Amino acid sequence: MIRPGIANDIDALLTLQRTVAGESATLARAPDEISRDHIASVVTKSLATGLFLVASEGDTVIGAVYCYALGPRQFAHVLSELTIAVHPAHQGKGVGRRLFESLLNQVQTDRPDVTRVELLVRSDNLGAQRLYTSVGFRDEGRLRGRVSLPDGTIVDDVMMAWRRSPPIATP
Repeated sequence: MIRPGIANDIDALLTLQRTVAGESATLARAPDEISRDHIASVVTKSLATGLFLVASEGDTVIGAVYCYALGPRQFAHVLSELTIAVHPAHQGKGVGRRLFESLLNQVQTDRPDVTRVELLVRSDNLGAQRLYTSVGFRDEGRLRGRVSLPDGTIVDDVMMAWRRSPPIATP
């Protein structure tokens, strides 16, 4: 089930992100860099200016996606800092796709002020890039040598964005 995230989801999101970071290393932060203060901050920003969705199975949070506005008015139409996390036991089962589809549907129906949603993904995370492309995100370039992996390997970050289609003019 996909539902709107709430402030009371902070502890569940903290546990989820630490688990994902520890088992799959696909998040930018290592488990010890994911603090309750950090999670509380992104949840607060997402609830105030962006979107926060949770995938749950019963009472257990198995996935989440959030993004928020950067702050300056010139970027008010952009949701950024997008993070998605799906518990490793539920990856490859469509949870991430459902979260993204729900997020973009909510942007389309409830957020006419948002015309762009953006994210960064490591260049070696090809599965994530395929998912993002399949739901409408496009590669917009690379930040060369931006990410240093724990083993010392340096990889690029790929900038991707979803953009609202302009309205079709009718005669």
